[in-house]
Amino acid sequence: MRRTWSVLACFVPLLAGGAWYVLTADWTLPILRFEFAWNAETARHLTTGREDDYRTALHADFAFLAGYAVTIAALCLLAARRERGRGVLWLGAAAGVLAALLDVVENLLLLDGLTALHQGTAGDLTFRGAALAAAAKFALVIPAGIIALEAASSAASRTRR
Repeated sequence: MRRTWSVLACFVPLLAGGAWYVLTADWTLPILRFEFAWNAETARHLTTGREDDYRTALHADFAFLAGYAVTIAALCLLAARRERGRGVLWLGAAAGVLAALLDVVENLLLLDGLTALHQGTAGDLTFRGAALAAAAKFALVIPAGIIALEAASSAASRTRR
């Protein structure tokens, strides 16, 4: 039973980060389209008149990315203490943390891009870099999340035996 509570406790950072995002940002923004704008003209089209909303959403995303990084790493490392396949679990934890670091790079580039759009100095390179960071982030966080969920399932089911 104690291990089940440990698994559940691992989800607290993700829930807290997600709640913070929903409470502080306009979660109806097409943020994924902005992440993958690829150029200043598309970014300008998406954000015109809503720059502050996008800026708020990007700031709120820092809490969410910290939440998913801690949750993925904690679930993988908790399971790695007793499960077979520790190498995969360690890779899952590392991939979750690396995805969050790429998310930080992406957010910083997008915040810089928003400022440059406002000043009329935006170039495509910033938005291309943000899109590449976003693509790499998703390439890492999706498998890391799957590994973490499998680790949580395995750890929780092991306590019932």
